[in-house]
Amino acid sequence: MAAIKVPTFAFTPLRLSLLAALALQWVSGVIVLGICVHFMSKFQQTKHIKYHTIISSVNTWVYGFNQCFAITKLYKGHGTFLHMGFSCLWLTSFIFAVQDYNFGYCASMEPPEAGGQCGIKYALEAFAGVAFVCSFISAPLEMRLYIVEHYETTTAPSPAVAETHIIHMATHALPEEMQDERIIRDDPDDEISDVRTAEQPYFLEEKTV
Repeated sequence: MAAIKVPTFAFTPLRLSLLAALALQWVSGVIVLGICVHFMSKFQQTKHIKYHTIISSVNTWVYGFNQCFAITKLYKGHGTFLHMGFSCLWLTSFIFAVQDYNFGYCASMEPPEAGGQCGIKYALEAFAGVAFVCSFISAPLEMRLYIVEHYETTTAPSPAVAETHIIHMATHALPEEMQDERIIRDDPDDEISDVRTAEQPYFLEEKTV
């Protein structure tokens, strides 16, 4: 019998929602990284810009691979604490951006040599906030996926597997029934075609004198 093929991907609503959140977080991290590289290549490397750069670069590498696992069948949801950690890091990055660009004169803040470019600075702030929201949403989605895969997934075999198991048991049980029938008839050399199963009663014929 041909082997049953297990699907590689699982496109459930929960997994697709997790994939969307992780993909949006990755895109936001890439945008923040690009803005930070632009500032660091032309202006002074301040502490907050360095922090944004480190977080966005790590986020880009980690979630560039992690988002691909969300729709694979073998992935059972083990990234809850990872998302919680990144949500805290992105929240800190967002707070730094808000302090720099919303509580002072934007043109003279982080980096002050930029000579304005407030639109780019506000973009950094916005996408840092988007990355925080996505990582925050990914944590409960990941937790829910873990619960579904480990506690709510049914363990009942598929119809094809159940049928194969029944046929396998019947194949091994048949010779034992035949042997029992031969013992009852006291005829061990009887042919298989003449053997009656235990479910079919067998009556001895009276011998005529």
